[in-house]
Amino acid sequence: MAGFGVLITFVFFIYIVSRGRAQLVGLNISLRSIVKASYARHCRNTNVVCKLIKTMNTFVKLPTGDVEIEHIREMVSEIKGQNFEFKTWHPRPGLRDKKSNFVTHLYVGQAFDKEYFTLDNNGWTDDHCKICFKTLGSDPNQYTDTDGYFNGADWVCKTCYTELVLTPDLEQKIESYGHYDQ
Repeated sequence: MAGFGVLITFVFFIYIVSRGRAQLVGLNISLRSIVKASYARHCRNTNVVCKLIKTMNTFVKLPTGDVEIEHIREMVSEIKGQNFEFKTWHPRPGLRDKKSNFVTHLYVGQAFDKEYFTLDNNGWTDDHCKICFKTLGSDPNQYTDTDGYFNGADWVCKTCYTELVLTPDLEQKIESYGHYDQ
């Protein structure tokens, strides 16, 4: 069926506040304006929204895995202002759900309902790199590091810290990795 197409429209609502009054406004936006269309490479959709989505879905091939570029920029900017120290990973206290028997929350001193949770002093059995999401834990294997950089709350793997956080020019470093759009 050449030339057959379906136009799907989503309705979005926005609150507009002016002079102390809020008004609900509906926007009829076709799906074509929201999602990156699958045109041939030589027929690019010039829709601004599609370009925004395209930029936000550009990934970098890091040694530890593929990570979205904007996420790298945000995390490195946040991490540079904090004090991270190189440490061996260690289990931390966690809250064990009595119903499922899984540790579902990292315990950092918050109040919890003892009817539903118990405190397990070594219940938090792994963490993930704040940049690339690589696992940090006590069991060394090809997918898990046993040490990294820690600031008392978050972990960053050795690769991301040395390759991205300590680099003098993050943009040049990002450009040196392979990119792809998704």
